[in-house]
Amino acid sequence: MAEILNAYIISARTKHIIYMLEEIRVALMQRLVKKKTEMENKCTFVCPRVQEKLEKEKELAAMCKPLPSSDIVYQVMYGTDNPTVNLETRECTCKKWNLTGIPCGHAIAAIFDKYEKAEDYVDDRYKKETYLRIYGSSITSCPGERH
Repeated sequence: MAEILNAYIISARTKHIIYMLEEIRVALMQRLVKKKTEMENKCTFVCPRVQEKLEKEKELAAMCKPLPSSDIVYQVMYGTDNPTVNLETRECTCKKWNLTGIPCGHAIAAIFDKYEKAEDYVDDRYKKETYLRIYGSSITSCPGERH
């Protein structure tokens, strides 16, 4: 977000402070509407960038062999590595899932073993519903100097 704000400031920074802030406000107002509209037109359950990362992890999952320890705990064989996945707590000993909120390849292998969808295990912050709620608010318009 800082890069986006910097891009708005670059074009506005030569102006008087009031006009600079107004230009930034208008740019952000338009950005909120644009992002919300784009996401409403998407057919995905999670945000597009997260879906791309998830697809890469699915490719890794194809090389993993999940071994159930219980209904929710799996040992996943991947080469010489044997991470443990807990589907209930959404954790993997590789820590990737814990840190990102996006299931790692090991977790996806376990999820697929249960015949479930990996998208259901993505953290709520990456879901379309949350994204639309965030971009659902608006910046109010302000009357010009004459008014």
